[in-house]
Amino acid sequence: MIYSFNSTTILAQQHPAAEADNIRPVYTASSQSIRVMSFNIRYGSAKDGKNSWQHRHSQVIGVLKDYKADIIGLQEALRFQLEEIKTEMSGYAQIGVGRDDGDTSGEYSPILYKRDRFTIGESGTLWFSETPLIPGSKHWGNKYPRIFTFVSLTDRTSGKKILVYNLHLDHANLNSRWKSVSLINRHIAENKTENSSVILLGDFNSGENSAVIKYILGKENFLKSKDTCRKNPLPMKDSFRSIHPKDRGGTFHMFWGKNFGPKFDYIFVSPDISVKEAAIIRSNIKGRFPSDHFPITADIEISEHVNDFM
Repeated sequence: MIYSFNSTTILAQQHPAAEADNIRPVYTASSQSIRVMSFNIRYGSAKDGKNSWQHRHSQVIGVLKDYKADIIGLQEALRFQLEEIKTEMSGYAQIGVGRDDGDTSGEYSPILYKRDRFTIGESGTLWFSETPLIPGSKHWGNKYPRIFTFVSLTDRTSGKKILVYNLHLDHANLNSRWKSVSLINRHIAENKTENSSVILLGDFNSGENSAVIKYILGKENFLKSKDTCRKNPLPMKDSFRSIHPKDRGGTFHMFWGKNFGPKFDYIFVSPDISVKEAAIIRSNIKGRFPSDHFPITADIEISEHVNDFM
């Protein structure tokens, strides 16, 4: 079933957020470079003992301030966590809604962007289901609703247009992850133009050798029926692997801080985007980590050439 999203876009409310101070850049970006971050901040109501939100919220905000990304995708964010982040970080607008009711209930997969860097076009949140426009819907075996948030941004500096997608795929059901990636791929295909680039980021709950990730990279087809396969017409590249092909790359560490866990977190970019730097942020304070996932970043630049990988 193909969905027509363009005529039924759900616009999300924008929320400003806070001025960064004590910035300690990790690497230097050019004026044309766009810094992107993906960060699963672990939902704030989790009973994690010494790793509960009240003990680590300042670390999360510290990472956001230190890296001062132009575009940030968060996962597992609850409304009260976003309010705390907004209070501490001005200059950002937020796109996204809660997954339970399409308003403020449940986890968000929000996109934060610098208001002085970008102008905004269409945006919204959709559900990974047979009825993606219905808040809270789920049909593919996942216990919880799963969502993606998208926004069309235009860079005030270069005039270039970027489609940004932030998602959190289901952790337990492979069928849900397959169908979710297929759905978001169709949405990208419907909304991408020759003059727009694409960033797809988030927590995919899928390792690098999984069919889900290989499909996004254009290295594996999805089985459509017993005798036919569907090829991904919009293959992308993993920004981290573009720079660090041999790094172990683990991002999910369960607060242990080890780098040999699975690589669940990605910043994928369309082929017209050049990756200048990428990092997995493994910083800690006396062995305490801001989340059970390492945040990741990428410094990117968009090609001057008209891009068309459709």
